[in-house]
Amino acid sequence: MDGKAQLRSLQLVRYDPKVNGVQVLSLPPHTKVEFPLGKNSSLAEVYKKNRERDFLNGARALSQSVQELLSMAELSIPYYIQFDEKFISILEKETQPWNFVQSLYRAFSAGVSNLNFFEKALFVLELKNLEGVKVHRMELPGRSQGNFWVPDEGAQQTARLMLTGNLKNVEKNTPSLKTQLTLEVWNATGKKGVALEVTRRLRLAGFDVVKWGNHQQMELHTVVHDLKGNVQETQEIAKLVSPEAQVYTKIEDRTLVDVIVIVGQDYRGEE
Repeated sequence: MDGKAQLRSLQLVRYDPKVNGVQVLSLPPHTKVEFPLGKNSSLAEVYKKNRERDFLNGARALSQSVQELLSMAELSIPYYIQFDEKFISILEKETQPWNFVQSLYRAFSAGVSNLNFFEKALFVLELKNLEGVKVHRMELPGRSQGNFWVPDEGAQQTARLMLTGNLKNVEKNTPSLKTQLTLEVWNATGKKGVALEVTRRLRLAGFDVVKWGNHQQMELHTVVHDLKGNVQETQEIAKLVSPEAQVYTKIEDRTLVDVIVIVGQDYRGEE
């Protein structure tokens, strides 16, 4: 958000101190919503229309639209922070957890929010103590349709992830879920043999890699894409691949695989 009432980026952030984890859900500003302006409106239009009075009025209307969109009335959105435009790309693209938290702290310090003095003080202290935090990024599943991004049925599953951290409840006496997951591994390092090396490591750990090979383009960072909401298992896969690997969740019900691993140039190889 910026001072010109334009919604350039929307990030829904949830911090769970019990697991020292931060969940970040990215919602495209042109996401189609029906509440409160009616059909054929977007989140950006909701904010702009209500921001005419003041920032907080726009933020409240925006949070109500998001709750309605995700059918997540049980998850309140009590705090709003308006970031300066210079922080948007940093918060959207930062891959290292501690760097993300530091960027969030700087953005918060320079932004406008509805926190009172004591809440701000507690928030700042909490951020400073988040070394070693886990950052789990999620994207709103859907498709482009005209000028809108239209969420699909995976949007509600994504909301459940924000609430519970995982979609699957596995009993202690049931077989490990890892044996049921299917994976693809793609080498984006530019070096030969990396996909096979990672595939062997994952198979030794009990994961079913059904396809591997070279990625269509090189990537700087290693990313593990969770396509079914198996967050805990995907995080385990990320640790096996690379300490720097980041987990992104985007529910894709139509895909045949559960997890896609893109091995980037930060991959160190077997030591």
